[in-house]
Parts: sequence; C-alpha cells; structure tokens
Amino acid sequence: MDLARQQRDLLELIKSGTLRRTGDPYIEKVAHSPHLAVLRDVVLSWRAFDVERTCRLTSALLQQRGWFDDAIRFFAATADISPFVERLRDTFLEQMAANADPLVAAVAQFELYLIKVKLGDPGEYTVEWPTDPRPVLMALDEGRSLEPLPAVTHQMSISQCLPGLVRVCEVTKC
Repeated sequence: MDLARQQRDLLELIKSGTLRRTGDPYIEKVAHSPHLAVLRDVVLSWRAFDVERTCRLTSALLQQRGWFDDAIRFFAATADISPFVERLRDTFLEQMAANADPLVAAVAQFELYLIKVKLGDPGEYTVEWPTDPRPVLMALDEGRSLEPLPAVTHQMSISQCLPGLVRVCEVTKC
C-alpha cells in the first residue's frame, strides 16, 4: 500500500467527489460510501463559514448575485486550501479577483489589497472599478442591496501613504 497515493486519492475524493479507478479497494469503498457526501458537505460548510467571516464584502456581493454557493464549490474543488484561515482568505480573494464579472473582481481586489496594506505591506495597489466604488462598498458593508449605478470607470489606489489608505477618482479626472 502506498500511503501517500492513498492520501492524495482521498483528498481528490473530498474535493471533487469523483475519482478515476485506482484499484485500491479502500478508496473504491470510500468513493461509493454515502458518508463521503456528508463529509463533503461539512467541508464546504466550513469553507463557506471561513470565507463569509474573512471576506465580508466579496461574500456579500456573491450572495446578492446568487453566486456564493457555486463560488465556494469551485474554490473548494480547485484551490489548494490552507488550514490557516488567513491564507484561505487570501487564496479565495485572489481567485475572485480574476472573476469575469468586473464588479466581483474589483470588490475582491479591494478587500485583498486593503488587508495587505493594513498588515504593513508598503506597496501601492490600484483597482479599476466599473462604477463608483463608494456606494457599492457602503451598500455591501451595511447589508443593503446594490442599486443600479452608472457605468463610469473609477480608479482606486490603496496605500499606507494615502490619508485613510484609499483614494478614489473617476478615470477621466485622475
């Protein structure tokens, strides 16, 4: 028995719920066990809990759009998730920062960069927003639904050198 191989196969089962045939009777038994679905649900619930707790704004936007559960399933299936919640948070935000929806990507980038700067990162980060980020961030922070906003590109800078850490300007006026 190759213990390392067995552990990789178990991880793949937990992450994806499926596994190619391995010839390992134990792995085959686990793959067909009803307990695997329960374990996967527990893992996804903990991932969702950690993400909601540490990525409040991105989670709120995903929930408003009805995408949160799918985002968590995709994240759990594709990312190598750290047991450390800070690393899990960063990995999730990095994944969401590449989202095809420009508003989801901007909110995730904002959260990620603001956390970095607050933790002492000396860099300056720029986030392109498809609309004015101020009403978006206020609504998400206050748990309100987003109102339709005009599509006017804004640029946000995040740095320790800026008063309040953040500066926002309409791209045509920067």
